[in-house]
Amino acid sequence: MKIWIVNPYGALPSEGWREYRSFMLAKALAARGHEVTWWISDFIHRSKTHRARGDISDPLLPPGIRVVGVHSTPYSRNISWERIQYEKSYGKEFLCLAVKEVAPDLIVMGDPALFFGSYILTFREKARCKMVLDVIDLWPELFAVALPKWLRPVSHFIFYPLFLRRRKLVESCDGVVAVSRDYLNTSLAGQDKKKPNTVVYWGIDTKSHNTAVVNSILDNELQAFRARFVLTAVYAGTLGDAYDMNIIIAAIKQSKAQNLPIGFIVAGDGPRKQSFADMTGPYASHLKFVGALPASDMTTLYSNSDVGLMTYAVGSTVAMPIKFFDYLVGGLAILNSLDRDVRAVIQEHGVGLNYHPSDIQDLIHKLKHLAQNPQELSILKERAKKLVTDYEAPMQYEQYSIYLEQFTKNREVIR
Repeated sequence: MKIWIVNPYGALPSEGWREYRSFMLAKALAARGHEVTWWISDFIHRSKTHRARGDISDPLLPPGIRVVGVHSTPYSRNISWERIQYEKSYGKEFLCLAVKEVAPDLIVMGDPALFFGSYILTFREKARCKMVLDVIDLWPELFAVALPKWLRPVSHFIFYPLFLRRRKLVESCDGVVAVSRDYLNTSLAGQDKKKPNTVVYWGIDTKSHNTAVVNSILDNELQAFRARFVLTAVYAGTLGDAYDMNIIIAAIKQSKAQNLPIGFIVAGDGPRKQSFADMTGPYASHLKFVGALPASDMTTLYSNSDVGLMTYAVGSTVAMPIKFFDYLVGGLAILNSLDRDVRAVIQEHGVGLNYHPSDIQDLIHKLKHLAQNPQELSILKERAKKLVTDYEAPMQYEQYSIYLEQFTKNREVIR
C-alpha cells in the first residue's frame, strides 16, 4: 500500500533524539513492504529551528521511507497564538504539496490536529482515501493546565469550540488508534458510530538500549556522585512547568536541609533549565545536573540511578508517558504522580510507587521509604526489567501495521 503519515512533530533519526512514534510506525510499515511518506514540519519543535524543506535526505532512513519537510511558521512558546498559526501554516502548505502527488491508499494523521486537521480532511475528500487518527496527546484538555486554578473547573466551557472541533475530527476519520486506553476512550466518547479502534503504546526499543556504548566520561562522573548516597533518583526529559519542576527543586533543597542519603540527577533541556543550572553551586551536594543528553547516553544515565521520577503538574493529561518506557528499560523503580493508565499499571505490576501530585511531603516520604528498604527497591527494579518486554516497540508497531492492513482491506470508508 501507499501510506502517508501526516504529523508535523517528531525527530529524524540523524537528529539525535530518541525515535519518534511516526518514525517507528514508518519503519514497521516499510519493513512489511509498504511505500511510506512522512509529512513532517520543517520547523523543529524541540530546538525551535528549521530543518530542510521538501524531500529530506537522511542517511539513517531505512529503504521505503520518504520524508517531506513541509514549510511552517515558527513559534517560541508551546502554548501560544504563534503555535496555532504554525499548525495552520503546516496544514495549508501540506494541502498545496499533496494535491501534486499521487494519492495514497491510507493517511495516518497524528493528533492533536485541532488546527491543521481540516486541511488534511480537505485533501482526503478529494483523494477518496481512508484515514486513521493516531491520538498521541489530548488537546484541548492540556490547555486547561495553563489556566489559572480558579478557571480550571470551567475549562470545558471555555474550550468548548475546541472540544467540538475534535469531536468532528474524530467523526470524519474512519478509524482511531491511541497511545493509551484512556486516550482512546476520551476520543471516542460521544461518537454515534462504532469505529475500528485499537491501542498501540509508544513502546521502547530495548535492543538499542542494551547495545548502546557506555559514555565512560559521563559514567565516571555519575558513579562518583552516586557513591555518596543510599538512593539516587533521576529525572530525564523536558524541563518545563507542565512536568512540575518545582517539586524536584523542593525535594533537592529538603534533602540537603535534612542531610538525607538521597541524590538527584537531572538531565534535559527546556524553559526551566536555568533553574537547575543555578542550583549546581549551593546544592551540589545533592544535585548532579547534566543538561541535555543524546539518546545514546540514556543507558549510561539510567545505569547510575535507582528511581525514575515522573513528576507531573496537577491535572496533567498525560496517560502513558515516554518516560515510563524509558525508565522501565533502564531497570528503574518508578515514582509517579500521574493518574490515568500509568498509575494503574504501576500498581498492578508493582514496578514503583505513586504519590500525590505536587505534594512534596508525600514525595519525600516515598523516597525515604525506598532508601530505607533496599530489598523492596531491588524487587521493584527487577519487576521493571521484566515488564518492559510487554512494550517492545517492534512488537507494538508490527501490531499497528497489521491493524492498518486489515482496516484498509476490510472496511468501507465511513462518511
